[in-house]
Amino acid sequence: MRDNGPELSLRRVARLAGVSAAAPYRHFRTIDDLYGAVAAEGFLMLATRLTAEGDDLAALGRAYVRFALRNAALFRVMFGTRTARSCDPALRKAAGSAYDRLAEAARRTCGAGAIDADAPLSAWAQVHGLAMLLLDGQLDTSEDDIDALVRRITERFVAGLRATA
Repeated sequence: MRDNGPELSLRRVARLAGVSAAAPYRHFRTIDDLYGAVAAEGFLMLATRLTAEGDDLAALGRAYVRFALRNAALFRVMFGTRTARSCDPALRKAAGSAYDRLAEAARRTCGAGAIDADAPLSAWAQVHGLAMLLLDGQLDTSEDDIDALVRRITERFVAGLRATA
């Protein structure tokens, strides 16, 4: 998936896996179904990673970015156009579980009843945007400085969120 782009087909997947051309069709109707299954697994992995961080929004933000950087190809599949147009309920549920972890942490950060309705989406957009900028090499940041940058950005966001609560 990482190296084959839009021309990837189930037939090519079969050839790369060393199985018969019909084998992938026993599990997936289309290549988009395969992308959806891979993305769903990625979202479950991300949700597990975020859950392990507890309820600290800044820590979850850092975990989100680290996950993206350590799983770049998977992360791109998770948020790629083939995945975005999927209606697969398992994929939607898996994606929702990862988002819900960030949303719950944003709510806890602000306190009950005080949260702006857009705060969870803002938290996600912040860490996702930072992850994509880093993945695409758009920031002039050394590998050693990435954790410090992510820490500063997420802590600044959390401070702003608390100030408006």
